Amino acid sequence: MTASRRLIVPAVSTAAMLVLLLGLGTWQVQRLAWKTALLAQLDAAELAAPIPLGDAPIPFAKVAATGHLRPDLAARYGADVRDTAAGPVSGAELIVPLERAGLPPLLVVLGWVADRAPLPALPQETTIAGYVRPAERGRWFSPADD
Repeated sequence: MTASRRLIVPAVSTAAMLVLLLGLGTWQVQRLAWKTALLAQLDAAELAAPIPLGDAPIPFAKVAATGHLRPDLAARYGADVRDTAAGPVSGAELIVPLERAGLPPLLVVLGWVADRAPLPALPQETTIAGYVRPAERGRWFSPADD
């Protein structure tokens, strides 16, 4: 077997890996540009005054919605252990529906609460200001919505 025939497999493998690594590097640079633009959009929204929540809000816009909170329908979502002065405490995110007159309700994430803590006192009629998060799309391994 000649020397040039012995080098064909390593040369083809090296070329394939070079193409793969260049593709991954390009993808990372594109992802960096996307992430930088997203962070700039969030910074601009944070400095702006909230706008009324419309039917089709811009993703990551700062919006405000008025309605009444329904603490009787509150739910805790997820499980998370946080370090406190008293030691580790188990808790979850508190989600409360905000019912609006003639409009669909909103799910408002009020933040982390300890498992054994009572629900905080919530005002009945309130205006909530926050950020719109775009809906997540299903992926290859995502289960079907039910």
